[in-house]
Amino acid sequence: MAKFFFHGPLFGMAGISDAERAARAMDELRTRAVDLADPEITDWIGEVEADPTTKSILEAVFSNSPFLTNCALADLAFLKDVLSLGPDTALGPVFVHMKDDLSRSLDQDRLMRELRIARRKVALAVALADITHLWTLERVTQTLTDFADGAVSVAISHLMLKAAEKGDIVLRDSYFPEDDCGYVALAMGKHGARELNYSSDIDLIILYEPMKVDYRGSKSVQEAFIRMTQRLVAILDQRTAEGYVCRVDLRLRPDPGSTPVAMPCAAARAYYDNRGENWERSAMIKARAAAGDLALGREFLEELTPFVWREHLDFWAIREIQKIKHRIHAQRGGSEIAFFGHNIKLGRGGIREIEFFAQTQQLIFAGRDPYLRCQRTVDALTTLAEAKHIDDAVADELTESYEFLRTLEHRLQMIADQQTQTLPSDEAGMERLAIFMGFDDIGEFRETLLGHLAQVEARFSDLFEDAPDPEDREVLDFGSDEPDARTAALLDQFGYRDLPNTYRRLRRWQVGDLAATQEDREKNLLVELVSPLVEKAAKTSEPDRAIEKLDGFFDCLAPGTRTLSLLAANPALLDLVIEIVISAPPLAAKLYQRPEQLELAVAPGFFNLLPDRRLMLADSTDVLGQAADLTEMVERASKWAGDQNFQIAVNVLHHTLDSSGAGQAFSGVADALCHHIHRRLSGDPESETGAAGDGMAVVAYGPLGTQELTYRAPLDLLFVCENDGPAADHPGNLAGRFLETMTAPTGAGPLYDASGGANLWGGSGPLVIALDRLADHCAEDAGGSRVLALMQARVVAGPPALAGDVSRKLKDLVVRGLEPGFLGRHATDKRGDGSEGREAPRKWDMRRRRGGLDDLDTVVRILQLRHGSDHPGVLTPFIPEALANISEAGLLDDGLVHDLLGAHHLLRQIENLLAIAVDERLDVEDGARELKVNLSRAAGLESFDQLETALNGKFELVQTTFRDLTGGNGAV
Repeated sequence: MAKFFFHGPLFGMAGISDAERAARAMDELRTRAVDLADPEITDWIGEVEADPTTKSILEAVFSNSPFLTNCALADLAFLKDVLSLGPDTALGPVFVHMKDDLSRSLDQDRLMRELRIARRKVALAVALADITHLWTLERVTQTLTDFADGAVSVAISHLMLKAAEKGDIVLRDSYFPEDDCGYVALAMGKHGARELNYSSDIDLIILYEPMKVDYRGSKSVQEAFIRMTQRLVAILDQRTAEGYVCRVDLRLRPDPGSTPVAMPCAAARAYYDNRGENWERSAMIKARAAAGDLALGREFLEELTPFVWREHLDFWAIREIQKIKHRIHAQRGGSEIAFFGHNIKLGRGGIREIEFFAQTQQLIFAGRDPYLRCQRTVDALTTLAEAKHIDDAVADELTESYEFLRTLEHRLQMIADQQTQTLPSDEAGMERLAIFMGFDDIGEFRETLLGHLAQVEARFSDLFEDAPDPEDREVLDFGSDEPDARTAALLDQFGYRDLPNTYRRLRRWQVGDLAATQEDREKNLLVELVSPLVEKAAKTSEPDRAIEKLDGFFDCLAPGTRTLSLLAANPALLDLVIEIVISAPPLAAKLYQRPEQLELAVAPGFFNLLPDRRLMLADSTDVLGQAADLTEMVERASKWAGDQNFQIAVNVLHHTLDSSGAGQAFSGVADALCHHIHRRLSGDPESETGAAGDGMAVVAYGPLGTQELTYRAPLDLLFVCENDGPAADHPGNLAGRFLETMTAPTGAGPLYDASGGANLWGGSGPLVIALDRLADHCAEDAGGSRVLALMQARVVAGPPALAGDVSRKLKDLVVRGLEPGFLGRHATDKRGDGSEGREAPRKWDMRRRRGGLDDLDTVVRILQLRHGSDHPGVLTPFIPEALANISEAGLLDDGLVHDLLGAHHLLRQIENLLAIAVDERLDVEDGARELKVNLSRAAGLESFDQLETALNGKFELVQTTFRDLTGGNGAV
């Protein structure tokens, strides 16, 4: 005789709503048992039919839920385990298999198939525990959440192992691939609160920390993790013959319309600090690190504590909460509590009102009281009552209603595995649902349901009952030359200390005393912006300075400008303007010249992956190819390049683009312009390669050659022709015209500050050099600077045949042209440490100071000179690629290569940001607090002190490696 787990009677259990459907399913159960040819299963089915309690459970499932019926019939062995051993025991091996086996699988097809089978088992076991009232609501939602966490974890482990197998990532521990992997999935909403419903989406925010990742792939870290995230979603969300695992929603990430699906932690932190909305504060209450690098996720959420939990809830935040409530009331005004067709989540008296009630009280009170910072809704209600912020009766009533409505939500979703919260609209459907809920008749179900909805609605309506409408709030008054007492007090409350000057500037905006506000329409637009600007500027470290910089920005706006309309229609742009004028003076100077660039920031994809060189070339061809002549082309090029560089710079400022991606993007813009100018000057604007007989290639060295160009950086160019003919000698040659075009003045300044070989050959050297004379010119340089430059060089424009010849000649010169010891002595002499009249590098010069990027470049070039002839794969101008190839060839210790790659990444991160954020007159220590915070975030660190310590460590590492390779004095 079989032993069954469930024993009757089971009070309140789901009843049988369709006896015929249940009977058909029982027949199918018997048939499948026979087909299995397993006597044990066949005998067990007979014993089930003889056990009233177990049979009634099956008939309840079969009559009420087609989805659960399919789950049960698909795996009779598992059904037997659940009914004989109980849901807990039956599910144990499922979770163990996921953790110990699937998490180490490299077979994606097998992984997807078995995860979907696991999901089917979990769905069946949880449903049986729920409809029999074996488990509480909390236990049901916890188990559903545990499965979702486990599935995401398994998928991330698989993707990390695949990346490691490919050689893209070096894992800290291949047995535990998620540990310290630098990639984390934050669970949001019900998933984050461990309150997943039966057929819920999982809301995820995917973050990564480039500084933690030992990345060796050919693409940027950003592109690698975006693609990994896309594969993660496919593994979980894609429907196959076995179904799906979890529906995945990534739209709760910062600014989802503009940002990539995976974001750097620094970019996300910057967004929440500068642009985070109150609804996002509310959403972050439930945020939790669910899978991947859990330590990274917890650290990120800990850093967001000041954003989510404010010790003093400011006036504007309370106003926003009130506005949310008023909007909800306005939207609900035309609807009533209903029985048929009512939405038990979003409708009056529904689940959302209970959640909003708890979360708004948490936002108000939990800033001062960490005990109230609960993720589960019921826990939040309980602690709020314990702290006497709400009455015990309110907490009890809302808890009771929440548990009833969530259980009803589960029953609705169990029927067909659909994410629905809408009740049936007909009598028959409601009668079946009442039976599935365990009610004897529809009348009792109606009374209970409407009672809960009314109870929730009453408590929700009491929320902020006495709060004034936010539109009735007091406003700042700028009607007189001097501030009145109330306005002065409000400005002081916001943190403004230079009251006379700040008030004067704000009054200018209010009265329209600007060139851009001579018309009433523009004047009214700016008036509407004054209050939000006062609020947003107050969040900076220097509110008065922020207003001063904004005043300068508005002064630059011309009459009839669309900028004010743009700002009024897109309030989030105000944060971007404040961020730029405060944190990035060089970028602000360009914005003052062309404020219309702000329009780019509202375009879809502005904060997404930037186009690669091929796409930039195609885009620039569309824009520049329409120019009627060279003058028009230069003007078009100036606008196009300015727009591209603005987008790249803002992405760097927001940390949505790392140093590798930024260097490639800035270089891609310059490459495109070099290509088009060369083609136009060659006399064949339609050809991809220029005129057939132009015979000249443009070669980039320095930062453009290594694709490490920064914002506003000059271009080091070299012009190579096929022979010593007229192209090299004539004063009006193609190279001269190329430089004149590149540096010609436009409305926004020259395209680039570019030099044509003078830095390499000397002031008296040739502008254009013949290909067969390259070796001779390098031999004339005893210090090695020419070979060093050519080791960084690559062809950026010219006929393909000549470009190939030049590339081969450059590689040949590296292999044959210089002894490593010369390069070491040259580098030691070049450092410019203040001796012999040289200017000492500034402290924050990431390139020229000792242990900086120039020294790291020299380390790589010495290794290339030593080993390039035997290992030609190491001969590449790109530092990360060269180091990876050096490591792969076994020429340098893997640990040291990893450390040098980390040093390169950190120094480039800081170099990139400083080029945007600091002009020549400003030292970092004199900058605003925002600058120091931004620099720390670029490095993935929490404080400026940590950044300085990290930088000193990297400088010392590079300097030590430099000394080891050069013998300390340049000799090898």
